[in-house]
Amino acid sequence: MKCRADCNPHVMASTAPIPASKLCWWCKDPANSREHKFKRSDVVREHGKGPYTGDAKLVRVTGEGRWEMRSSKSGPLKFETSLCVRCNDTRSQPFDAAYDKFIAWLLANEELVLKQRKFDLRAIFGADWEADALNVYRFLVKHIGCRLADADDGLLPPNGVMDELIACLDGGGPVESLECSFFVESAMLRWCQMRDDDPLWVRPFAVDTMPFTKSNGQLEAVWSTWRYGWITFAWTLGPGASKHYPFRDREVPMPIVAAATAWDPWFEFALAWDPARGAEDVGDDEPHPNDQIDPESALDRSPVALAFAVGALDFEATTRHVGPDERTNGYVEDESLVEPELELQRAAMLVAACRGWAEGDLDDGRARRVAENAELSEAAALKAESDRMHAAQSDDRAESLRTAFACMATLKLSEAILADLHSQEGQDALVDVGRFAGCSVMSAAFAVSDIARGFENVAAVVAALARAEL
Repeated sequence: MKCRADCNPHVMASTAPIPASKLCWWCKDPANSREHKFKRSDVVREHGKGPYTGDAKLVRVTGEGRWEMRSSKSGPLKFETSLCVRCNDTRSQPFDAAYDKFIAWLLANEELVLKQRKFDLRAIFGADWEADALNVYRFLVKHIGCRLADADDGLLPPNGVMDELIACLDGGGPVESLECSFFVESAMLRWCQMRDDDPLWVRPFAVDTMPFTKSNGQLEAVWSTWRYGWITFAWTLGPGASKHYPFRDREVPMPIVAAATAWDPWFEFALAWDPARGAEDVGDDEPHPNDQIDPESALDRSPVALAFAVGALDFEATTRHVGPDERTNGYVEDESLVEPELELQRAAMLVAACRGWAEGDLDDGRARRVAENAELSEAAALKAESDRMHAAQSDDRAESLRTAFACMATLKLSEAILADLHSQEGQDALVDVGRFAGCSVMSAAFAVSDIARGFENVAAVVAALARAEL
């Protein structure tokens, strides 16, 4: 007896309705393929073909947990099933090929990109750069589509916006509702360059969370970033996004940015000290300067302490020609938590320490003690102190630089004392004290070619600034 058509498993598979979540978001055929969150060839470039075992084991860390992976095909490296095999392989093959060429060139020309703060699409693709660059863009649009398909329904943009993504992948031009750009993340650049001589220290991969805004129940915008080592691709999608196609011109800006959406200055400071000193010089039982900085302290509420760390970080990076073009993470988010009188005391502590740095004294213990015992001087006395340091300034360019920054920090403290601490002028002067003090200590370290000593001084004095609130 023949089986009835409606009980034939093959007929049932082709006619039964498929839940929307199981449809390919691109072509709407049944979804049966998982896209890599980061291209598998990139994973292999960094980690080899595998299997990944022992110290070479891959680890994925999120706010939800930690996963160890032994293969470049491991599930945690992929999105959930949201594409069909044809879209994920055949249809997107030109995107993959263009992206492979693009990313390989950027990594091979890291020094040039960091020096020029841009990359040239003609140098990457030749005369047909516009078509190939658009395919790189489509590769990233496909990544965004997969992220959205992975999200809760409440995060999905209006259908019209998803239709724009699909139209682009189907051969159309840039997405009207997508704003995106490339930049070098300052903290991740430090991370990548920490252990150049360690074969297990490779460029990391990361995607940030997807914040969003809504109005009257409708999604206005959703945004996030994709990161491969020092390379960051930032995007914002939604009807309210202003279209910015990054490959409109042949030369694409690639600024170095310390972004507020990424890591704070204290994380970047933690990355900065070790490579400056060298792992071979650090004993297992030797305390790290970062141990002096209590992460639970109120340092994130101190604009002076943040400016001090930022000044030191950016001066040191500038000596390596990778100082950030923009920094958006060196400020206090909630200004109502700032205590101007306490910040004035912290600024005085930094100026006291600057006197030693102006003379090349990099004894971190002495700098900490001087800072802790600092007393606030009158504006006239500070001006006189600045004049004295200036008069004693060395003719040596590197040594004179440390004195010049110390003088500027001292004069800014004088300005802050004369101003209303609750005014913008007074607060800006206090922040400048921190920034110039950070430059002073690192220029003192630069003058004797011992950057690590500079970071040790920063850590010691920051610990004193934290204790100032007790």
